[in-house]
Amino acid sequence: MKKSISIILTVAFSVLLSNGSFAQEEHKQSVSFDKTSHSSGLIIEGEKVSTTFTLTNKGEKPISISKVSSSCGCTVPTFSKDPIKKGEKGKVELVFNSKGRIGAFAKSAIVRFSDGTQQTLKIKGEVYKEIAKK
Repeated sequence: MKKSISIILTVAFSVLLSNGSFAQEEHKQSVSFDKTSHSSGLIIEGEKVSTTFTLTNKGEKPISISKVSSSCGCTVPTFSKDPIKKGEKGKVELVFNSKGRIGAFAKSAIVRFSDGTQQTLKIKGEVYKEIAKK
């Protein structure tokens, strides 16, 4: 009896795990980004650098961006608020403020979707202080 219960629990657990991974794979195919990382190169301290990431809904159902959280207050996200229908595009914009941030930087933002999945976007570059001319 114990062996039968153990087998049933193992099978049930395996089914639950496989369903979760299938949903994750389905999302990866239903939303695609034009890029997930961007290098801003060299920028002068004090500049604000904007990067737009475009996504396409390749799935059958509309999907919405629920929230975008950045890794630092120096990086401000804005994003498409309306549901993105099949075949349509949405955008996530990240604006990095380099004021007081000399040196290399690497920032990220997590895009959370209405179906519970997420995508990480990354920006990087190097900030240098402009030398005053005399």
